[in-house]
Amino acid sequence: MAESFVRITGGSTESLGEEDDERSKKKLQLKPYCLELLELSQNPKKHASSIPALLHLLRSSPSNSLQLFLDYTLFPLLLMLDVAVDCRSLRSKSEFSNNKRVSDKVAERVVACLEVLLKKCHLGSVDQKSFVKELSSGSGLCF
Repeated sequence: MAESFVRITGGSTESLGEEDDERSKKKLQLKPYCLELLELSQNPKKHASSIPALLHLLRSSPSNSLQLFLDYTLFPLLLMLDVAVDCRSLRSKSEFSNNKRVSDKVAERVVACLEVLLKKCHLGSVDQKSFVKELSSGSGLCF
């Protein structure tokens, strides 16, 4: 007795399959960038070649496809912002050697990615809002 479950959304089952394909494609597009950002937050380099490509992807993607992966994309970007702010603060300058600093160019591109993402997507839950506020508190940004 193999019955299939069909969501009732007013659309056909074909459109559901297409939506799943689109979600999978978007996640596959975002994954290498998010993984590199996580790696960069642990081992900052002077130049991160994937950040301009991520910025282009964010700018060219529709809001609804980015909204599905807001947490997935937001977390590594905010982590990079936190590292960039930390390595510039007076208390931690002695802790960061020059090769562990996030370059200004990388920091600016991360902020540009965050700007696009936050303009296109809505922070839906209190957890998301408090998470963004907590990670960005040291940067002087107001959300």
